[in-house]
Amino acid sequence: MNFLFDKKILIYCFSLIPFFLIFGPLLPELIILFINFIFLIRNFSFKKISLYIDKIFIGFTFFFTYIFINTFFQYLSDNANELLLFKSFALLRFSLFYLSSKWLFQKLERKEIKVFFYIFVFTISFVIFDVIFQYCFGFDIFGFKAFVPGTPTAYRLTGPFGDELIVGSYLSRFGIIYLFMLMYLFNFNKNYIEILILVFLAVVIFIIGERAAFLLFVFGSVLLFFEKKKLKQLFIFIGIFVTLIGIVINNDDLIKKRMVNYTIFQLNINLPFIDKDKINKSFGSGYDKSFIDSPYGAHYETAFNIFKDYKFFGAGYKQFRQICSQEKYYLEAQSLLKENRCSTHPHNLYLEILSESGIVGFLIFVLCIYFIFNNLFNKSIKNRYVFIQILIYFFPLISTGSFFTNKNLIYLFFIISVSLIIDKKKINFFNN
Repeated sequence: MNFLFDKKILIYCFSLIPFFLIFGPLLPELIILFINFIFLIRNFSFKKISLYIDKIFIGFTFFFTYIFINTFFQYLSDNANELLLFKSFALLRFSLFYLSSKWLFQKLERKEIKVFFYIFVFTISFVIFDVIFQYCFGFDIFGFKAFVPGTPTAYRLTGPFGDELIVGSYLSRFGIIYLFMLMYLFNFNKNYIEILILVFLAVVIFIIGERAAFLLFVFGSVLLFFEKKKLKQLFIFIGIFVTLIGIVINNDDLIKKRMVNYTIFQLNINLPFIDKDKINKSFGSGYDKSFIDSPYGAHYETAFNIFKDYKFFGAGYKQFRQICSQEKYYLEAQSLLKENRCSTHPHNLYLEILSESGIVGFLIFVLCIYFIFNNLFNKSIKNRYVFIQILIYFFPLISTGSFFTNKNLIYLFFIISVSLIIDKKKINFFNN
């Protein structure tokens, strides 16, 4: 195969990663392995590969290597099995994927970039349409029903993801980039169009019922207006947004109970126009009067207590799920929900890194984040969209999935790779 043939296949494969993520991580994983394989075949020498090495690649390679070495010592002490050791080593495929993407995108022409944009916009638009369809009819176009397992507070829309409660995080992690590509492809250079798109996306994520995803997307939208120094547009956005959200919660009791009442109950918020006693009574005894007495609070406390016992090198890759059940973490816990302290991960990105990788791993991880943002700051102003999208990913004060899951790493390295496309000089839509 010549490179021109490779390039056409690879850009289509890369473009389909967000679409295939809907059906699970298997196909995106195969695409990543395929792109990595072609890159290595076409650059089978250190001299060629070194042309694409930068601080982001070095940082994540160092971090994943540290995870592997840490897991190897866990394996020697019988705290990790062969499968876990292999998984820790396989993390290196993501830093190689970044390098492969950098090689691929330096060869792209404007028309090929637009093909990627069109496929991406179609994918996100399809997910949005499916979510709205499910909200209106109670089931999506595939027949998947909204997730309501017996309690109003558990209400979620799932869209095409079936029984996985991740469609909100999917849209929040791609939403700002989706906005950029819409505006670029269809020449939407008016401020009011940008406002309407952001409001629309925020309302869609709100009706999904994923609070963390909703807050992150609103935070990113507000930050975008601040970064562009468009305070007038920000106030317009807030006005339209609050009005539409008010209409939704006034006409949808399930959304109101999930997104408003349950949040007030968990955080113990005092508002003059809210009958907090009535809300507390509707949810039961109200045991979680502070954050630490919530399920997430119990996870966070346990992760911090594990970190205190394994300060320097952490408890080990994916060891939170094993260690949290030890009696000492029950006895040390202050949370009223300490019986629920265990999970597969602590539900916070930074506490996961601290508890499982220690201070050493945490510092390497923070250095990786610094390299990413330093790279974006040193490029053109149009990268503000990717900058904010990645900032949403790394925002610390929110509950998250496990960093080390295939899906979360695919999200991250896909977004980082997109920054390599948007930075190209051929894309000059926002240069003015």
